[in-house]
Amino acid sequence: MDPLKTLILDVDRSLASIGSNDYIARLMGYPPYPISGGIDHVTGVMAKLFTKKAVAYTHPLIGADTNAPTEEVWALTPIAEESGMQVLCLDSGTMMSQNERNIITNACDPNKRGYKVMDKQEWMIYGDRLGRFFKMMAKLPMSIVVTAHRDYEKDEATGRMIEVPGVKGANKYEMARHFDVVLYCHVVLKLDEKKLGAKPESEFLWQTKPDDFRPLAKDRLNLLPAIMEQDLGKVIRLYLEQGIQPKVLIIGDSGQGKTWCLRTINQGYEASQKLINKE
Repeated sequence: MDPLKTLILDVDRSLASIGSNDYIARLMGYPPYPISGGIDHVTGVMAKLFTKKAVAYTHPLIGADTNAPTEEVWALTPIAEESGMQVLCLDSGTMMSQNERNIITNACDPNKRGYKVMDKQEWMIYGDRLGRFFKMMAKLPMSIVVTAHRDYEKDEATGRMIEVPGVKGANKYEMARHFDVVLYCHVVLKLDEKKLGAKPESEFLWQTKPDDFRPLAKDRLNLLPAIMEQDLGKVIRLYLEQGIQPKVLIIGDSGQGKTWCLRTINQGYEASQKLINKE
């Protein structure tokens, strides 16, 4: 199993569950990159990794269509290609969106200090920027992983509480459509009845298929079991075998493994392919 060279954009500052920056560099191939701002900070970093150009759409049967809109085609920059980068992780989309709201409210009204209630204009700006950001990420020529905190919202049709990504506004639903795989973190306590006095152990799992409570769960190619262990490397490699660089969204509460699972991209391997201890 070849390791996947992975860059983590660290917004949450919660990578201690994976290990030190030195350990992450050995495991992933690069140290994490700290993000302190919103969308502009993230896209500024990505501009050093990807380039974009507009091309006219051409069909092998019909040929060029001058009436069709141009397509955005993304490519790796020489530095990203030469380094062998294969996976980009954003941890987390929730914190980036919160930073973005703060930036927008302060830009629209400099007298506002910190996060306050957004007005209609600010919500429109926020929704448009976040929607365009996730649409852009879906087009990148690389496997993408985005983590998001879990939020709860009442389903107007059923009256049930459902689990959604922790971003404000309509984007909590819209963002999921840009991903090939949407995984809900799921923790089960297991007790070994053969061991007297044993304490329950946590089993960290993912739900990959939708139900009434987790309606956004998705496995576009139907490659994954409905409930599976948290093994991100397995998910990415299964899709790569089908010729798809997957875009993966992971939704979970704190302590449910949504950041810890990033280490499973190359669990047991350094990016230099040397076996390392599983901590």
